[in-house]
Amino acid sequence: SASPASGSGSSQTFAFRYSDSRGATNLTTEWAWFTGGTGACMAYHERATNRVYLLDDAGTAWTSQVLGSNTTLQNSSCSIGVAASSTSVSGTDLTSNLAVSFTSAFNGAKTVKMFANATNGLSSGWQDRGV
Repeated sequence: SASPASGSGSSQTFAFRYSDSRGATNLTTEWAWFTGGTGACMAYHERATNRVYLLDDAGTAWTSQVLGSNTTLQNSSCSIGVAASSTSVSGTDLTSNLAVSFTSAFNGAKTVKMFANATNGLSSGWQDRGV
């Protein structure tokens, strides 16, 4: 499931909760995809390296930073405050909190989708927020 956990307008912290019946440590990557007025904002967290990745404007390259580092990842649609973002694991649930700011051209997140990969190669497929 996903929800704006805090913030409003162009700057929000989204709380994404991914669940795996075999335990949250079975999940390897969690993805978030925002679409808005123009462009897209696609990001993911890789548990093995504890890095957050953001797709560039051309959709061809990823920039990344270690989760919690005092940096910001950005493209023309959004920026992610890496220091204000976090993940936690509890039982079957993995929660990712992404501090996202959208540019005025992006005009806020109209659609939010989620995706998760597991250690056995299975995935959730793209799911709408709240599914």
